[in-house]
Amino acid sequence: DVVYNLMVWTEGPFRFDDNKLPGRNSILVPIDLEPVIIEGAKRIRDEEEINKFIPSLDVSLRFPENAKDKFKGVHLEVDQWKVVSYVNPKNPLRLIMKKLNMSEMQIKKIVFVLHQAGLIEVVQAQAAPVGPTSRRAARRQKQPDKKVVLSLIDKLKSL
Repeated sequence: DVVYNLMVWTEGPFRFDDNKLPGRNSILVPIDLEPVIIEGAKRIRDEEEINKFIPSLDVSLRFPENAKDKFKGVHLEVDQWKVVSYVNPKNPLRLIMKKLNMSEMQIKKIVFVLHQAGLIEVVQAQAAPVGPTSRRAARRQKQPDKKVVLSLIDKLKSL
């Protein structure tokens, strides 16, 4: 896995010195590089596909209409169940990632697998209502007390 992780490494510096041999305490293992390169290329393609499907962490998750039927007999890994426990259109993926202490790619891979299985849907994050959502709600907002306003006006005039 270390070699594959190096192949998809996109951030931070990396240096390979072809002429420097490993130290005496290193254990050298001869391997055929062709299958390693093929697997690495596959992982890179998979990550590109996942990033196309989930380009941003500013999305949310919801269950499909027939979620109970789809979850019958399903065996999920622990991390997958953890993500499922946060499925709610009001929970942005970024929040779920932080709560579960996962990397961006970890959470995206889990969501991708769950979506492919038809267990969840990816939707635009629902913003929390910032202000009144209707005229009725706007009317219900408490108006400032007339006496307070008049008192403030008088105070300003006296300055």
